[in-house]
Amino acid sequence: MSTSPSSQHSLELSPTATVGLLVLFAGSGGLGYLWAGIGGAFFAGLGITTIAAVGGFMRKLNAQDRTRIIESAPNLTGLPPAQALSVMGAMTGTDGALSFKSELLTTLETIDETLEDDPDGALQALSPLLASHPRSPAVHLRRARAQRARGDAEADTVATALQTALDGGMNPLAATTFVEFESVREDLPLEDRHLRILAKALAQRGHTDHAAWCESRLR
Repeated sequence: MSTSPSSQHSLELSPTATVGLLVLFAGSGGLGYLWAGIGGAFFAGLGITTIAAVGGFMRKLNAQDRTRIIESAPNLTGLPPAQALSVMGAMTGTDGALSFKSELLTTLETIDETLEDDPDGALQALSPLLASHPRSPAVHLRRARAQRARGDAEADTVATALQTALDGGMNPLAATTFVEFESVREDLPLEDRHLRILAKALAQRGHTDHAAWCESRLR
């Protein structure tokens, strides 16, 4: 298993920090010697240096934790405000607590295993997810697939999956979803703003015919 550079060096001291600890040990030891002789020098130097080292390590680990959180957060650079808000909303549960959806993804993987064979069961399992994660395009996409497996694919459900993906900046997912559900595209109630973004995403992935269809639907 690969290890990131930050985790490999999380407890290493820089040369500057090492020199600083040595200077601190010498200074505190000297003060301890003046106060209580050799014993005082040893305990003062060791105690103060240990406290400083532990404090430095804790600050470094906290900084690395903040860096990992920032790196794992979605990149909102360049997204319109509506898309940026939707991305953050998709990462947020009903209680407003930030979640990176590991539990949701695990649940969706379980649903995927039985979606084709038991679409009714999949729809029942998706019901609480639709309530707790209404802005997740992955949930709406599974609902559309379950409806298709049951033989009653609904354009409104596909449109919701497309809209949440586009509003969330997940344009590649929207493009693949559109191609997957091409059979219902004539009934998709998409707004012009969604059609424009979708056309660009489709064209970038070589689906020029689908992109042209989206552009032809612009009013």
